[in-house]
Amino acid sequence: MRPTQTGLCSQEKSISDNVDPGCDRNLPIPLPEVPQRRGLSTVVTGEDKREDGVNSRGGVVLELRELLGGEVQTVTPKTSVVAAATMMEQAGVGSLVVIHDGELTGIFTERDVLRSVADGGEPAVDLVEDWMTPYPDAFLPDMDVREAADWMLASGYRHLPVVEDNELIGMASIKDILWALTSEPAD
Repeated sequence: MRPTQTGLCSQEKSISDNVDPGCDRNLPIPLPEVPQRRGLSTVVTGEDKREDGVNSRGGVVLELRELLGGEVQTVTPKTSVVAAATMMEQAGVGSLVVIHDGELTGIFTERDVLRSVADGGEPAVDLVEDWMTPYPDAFLPDMDVREAADWMLASGYRHLPVVEDNELIGMASIKDILWALTSEPAD
């Protein structure tokens, strides 16, 4: 099933049908196909870039690696929802990477905390593994920030785990991506 966008215009429409003649917020480019989950994290690669640092759209390439900084906050699947929410609040982040036996096994976000409460869960007792997104897509650090933004829009992601050589090296948030896109010099 393809992701859909809502709230951009008066009607819900499929991402693949990204032109609505009655909408002044049509998407400017085709969005990437989002792969189906297969039980393991999928590593998403960026488009090929020319050696002169220009992407296929003719813009200067700003890569995900340039947005990474600070320590990535992690939890185990057996961490309680309350403990995870407390960690996010104290660290000022909206997501935690879930690690089990040294492997990226999930992502736990503010939305997961909200779902656990709204669904009548017991956050003090419930575990991160009960509410996390298992085996999230992971992204390579050389991915063009614009391409990452397309992925976020197509998939609904707000946080992108970034890996290199099977090691988690950072997390890019939608705030990081927006900063990069609005800070780029005009073409």
